Amino acid sequence: MYSSQLVRPYNMLEIMGKTLSYVEPRLVDHGKRVAYLTFKMLKALNKHNESEMRDICIAALLHDIGAYKTEEIEKLVAEDASGAWEHSIYSYLFIKYFSPIKEMATPILFHHTRYDKLATMEPNEDVRLIAQILHLADRLDILAQANMSTEKLTRYLEHTKGAFDPILIEIFIGLKIEPPFDIDDEYIELMQGLSLTDAQVLDYLKMTVYSIDYRSRHTVNHTIGTTTVAELLARYANLDDITIEQIKAGALIHDLGKAGVPLEILESTGRLSPEEMAIMRTHIDMTYEILEGNISDEIMHIAARHHEKLNGEGYAKGLTAAELTVPERIMAVADVFSALYGVRSYKKSMSPDEIKGILLSMRDNKHLDGQIVQLAVNNCDNIMHEIDNVSAPLLAAYDNMQNEYTELRGRYVLA
Repeated sequence: MYSSQLVRPYNMLEIMGKTLSYVEPRLVDHGKRVAYLTFKMLKALNKHNESEMRDICIAALLHDIGAYKTEEIEKLVAEDASGAWEHSIYSYLFIKYFSPIKEMATPILFHHTRYDKLATMEPNEDVRLIAQILHLADRLDILAQANMSTEKLTRYLEHTKGAFDPILIEIFIGLKIEPPFDIDDEYIELMQGLSLTDAQVLDYLKMTVYSIDYRSRHTVNHTIGTTTVAELLARYANLDDITIEQIKAGALIHDLGKAGVPLEILESTGRLSPEEMAIMRTHIDMTYEILEGNISDEIMHIAARHHEKLNGEGYAKGLTAAELTVPERIMAVADVFSALYGVRSYKKSMSPDEIKGILLSMRDNKHLDGQIVQLAVNNCDNIMHEIDNVSAPLLAAYDNMQNEYTELRGRYVLA
């Protein structure tokens, strides 16, 4: 695998945070503070090793990820987030299906559950403990951001009978952490010391992609399809292994900037207006902003130059053929191929002949590299077959998630 050589684990967390900030910065900042409070309580408990603590802290960072799929964001940043089962279920499903920390899914499901009710709902003691740490850290931060002082927080905790684990209340009071809970060096050192295998870093990068596309199955399928096409074209072109891995990395994260594009534009069922298209095009600038300083320039350019054209008519920088490398040209062809073959809210999948015709037309108009287009045309059927193979598990996961969401909502929300 390539990823840990090209993306350091801590930079991977920075990419994830900056990406999600484009969706809702308040939830990202809230997640960071909850992770910090979680770390402090875990350290005081002294029941988990560093690796386990990091996984729990990453879960804390993402504990509200399901809110991106619901209407509960305003509720979550208000003082009263009681009964927020909808986003808790979606967060649970996201962590279960799309993250490398699947064991953290159940604690996240119960991160708004009262202590006096949790024992009857979850038999595993460690799951209950982590859920309660997240529950307490979440509530403390919401109240602190509403300008509640340390003294008021203490009185609040002392009078919340049954809401929180009394041991955790005692631990928090003993820590004497002052609002607004600014993150300290000890927590930063823990996260900067994050040690992951290549496969784990790749999983976290995929998770970041899935997190912005969680609202729409079509857009995440496009990303995975583009990555598949880009890798195949690179292999057909007989590029070296290092370059192929760079292309795979760039393809995987090429649309991160779409986190900042309104969903109604991403999912528009008709032709975009000039104003909407201008907004859509900003996803390139946001991709640059997310990646710069967190990944190699080669990968950043592969990711962010996929809408440039050989004749200089592309965006965002209007680069010409002389300025575009072979990997960047491969990425451009892969993006078009995946978009044409993929199903979107506004289109069906195109046939092989339609895809070939459009690619050849774009070659003739000096939009795409002719040699790379020819590789795509010559191998069109095999590329489509590979996209189907890679996409099938994702589509199955979305279906399973929806079925499980319905079951869990019936159990906890409608009960």
